[in-house]
Amino acid sequence: MFAVLVFACCGRAHASIVLSIIPPTESGVPGGSNVVFTGSVYSTDPGPFAFDSAGINLLTGPAGADLTTFPISRAAVDAPLDSITDAGYNGPIFEVAIDPAALTGAYTLNFNISYGGQPVGADTTVNVISPLANPVPEPSGAVIVLLGASLVGVLGVCRRKLAMRIA
Repeated sequence: MFAVLVFACCGRAHASIVLSIIPPTESGVPGGSNVVFTGSVYSTDPGPFAFDSAGINLLTGPAGADLTTFPISRAAVDAPLDSITDAGYNGPIFEVAIDPAALTGAYTLNFNISYGGQPVGADTTVNVISPLANPVPEPSGAVIVLLGASLVGVLGVCRRKLAMRIA
C-alpha cells in the first residue's frame, strides 16, 4: 500500500508531477531521532517546473492529543524539489520530528508540495510508540568468574584464621 497523487500542471497539456510515499506509515519514539519518509517525485513532462513550497499539515492524532501544540512537526524536506524533471528523484522525501511530550498512537499527516501554484500531496501516518525501558545490563562472564574466585579466596583466608584461633 502506498500513497500516490498526480496533479496536472497549468499551461501544459500533458505535464504532471507524481508524488509517491512508500511506505506511507513510519514509527518513532517521542523525542527520538527524526522519522524519515521515502518515495519518489517525478514529472511526466521533460520540462522543469517552478517549485513554490512544501509543507506538512497535521490532520488527526490519538484521543486526547493536543494537535495545536504540533506534537509532530516538519524537520526537513530531503527531496531536491526545485529540480524535478522526468528523470525524477527516488529517496528520502521529508522528515518529521516527534515532540518529547507527544502521546502514543497514530498521527495522520498530509505532506504537500506546490509547483506553479498547484498543490500535490500525499497522506502519511506516524505511529508514535513508547520507548523501551532501559534494561539493567547483565554482568559479563569474566566478571562473574572473578567475583566467584574472590569470594573463594576470602572464605579460604577466613577459614585459616578460624583454624589458627581454635588450635
